[in-house]
Amino acid sequence: MPNTSTPRFIFVRHGEVDHLGELTRRGIKTVQTTAEKIKALVGDKRVLIYSSPATRVLSTTRFIKKILGAGYDIHTHMVLNHGSFWELATLFNGLCENHPEDYIICVTHEAQLEEIMERQGGLEEGGAVLVSGFNRYKCEYTVF
Repeated sequence: MPNTSTPRFIFVRHGEVDHLGELTRRGIKTVQTTAEKIKALVGDKRVLIYSSPATRVLSTTRFIKKILGAGYDIHTHMVLNHGSFWELATLFNGLCENHPEDYIICVTHEAQLEEIMERQGGLEEGGAVLVSGFNRYKCEYTVF
């Protein structure tokens, strides 16, 4: 019997950073709020964390991990740095197949988020979106 569960992706745009790629005070405040919302949402469910390897994105990812607590590894992937829609879709479909009941946090850039969601407008720095029902062609999402 095929697995009908769908992982829930939480896409996070990196927070505001300084010229060194470190979070600014505003970035810390925004990412802290987002991370606390994520923590409340996921509860005690299994969580995987994926990040672009860019310094400004890893600063946000490490801060989210700190708020979530110990026990989480950060997996970096170049596709989250500058991948095309099809490269992103391939990555996310693979994660769907291998982690059907998990929450998957992906911290990346605005351009990648726009590619994923095919929507107009931007996501605030440090903001997040919960995605369910992701497939190669479309996804349903809620910004929080």
